[in-house]
Amino acid sequence: MSRKVSKSEASFNSKRTGITEEQFKLELLYAQQIKIDKLEKIRSNISKIVWVIAIMLILSILGVLLQYR
Repeated sequence: MSRKVSKSEASFNSKRTGITEEQFKLELLYAQQIKIDKLEKIRSNISKIVWVIAIMLILSILGVLLQYR
């Protein structure tokens, strides 16, 4: 029993029918590098958000402490 293949998958497969194993590995490596770069950008953005929240929290605590002085 074969599964249905979407148009985009069929197009993807037809473009890659004649590639060598080396070309295939290079495509995999390229795709993996793109994912790594995107994940690094996400990690960097999350780190910045955490620092902003931490600074705001510290300033809020200092504000409350100085108000009751």
